[in-house]
Amino acid sequence: MFTIWTGALEDAQIAVVSLETGVIKTLFQGVYARYSQTGHLVYVHAEGTLHVVPFDLRRLEPTGPSVPVLEDIVDQMHIDAGRNPKEEIRVDLEQQIVGWRGHEYRFEIDPFVKACLKDGVDEIGYILSYEPEIAAFEERRAERQYEMAAENN
Repeated sequence: MFTIWTGALEDAQIAVVSLETGVIKTLFQGVYARYSQTGHLVYVHAEGTLHVVPFDLRRLEPTGPSVPVLEDIVDQMHIDAGRNPKEEIRVDLEQQIVGWRGHEYRFEIDPFVKACLKDGVDEIGYILSYEPEIAAFEERRAERQYEMAAENN
């Protein structure tokens, strides 16, 4: 994982390279990305806020939406990431805590977004998880419409 830097923070891109194929994949705008053992990337978005996004290390791609976490520590993170690029960041989504440099920071997150991050799905993936229930509803609705049409004839 690395940053494609062209001179302006707004233009910086986080990218990954497959060690097997050598293919480079640009992920999104941002800098100072770190992989957390919880299966997330923690990075500083181009707007200057700390974000977390679920990440599939095998496919080298995000598996859900990116969520802003903490704004008040980003400046210090910029400094520390420059000094120690191997700095560990711990993300506990269940407890809504980011651990960094011996400190823990709580963050707020929408319950729906939290559920999507935990399950590694986006909004559409969440809806598709209810596909059997949706299909059953559609079938009942179609039967009822047929019955209503038969009664009217």
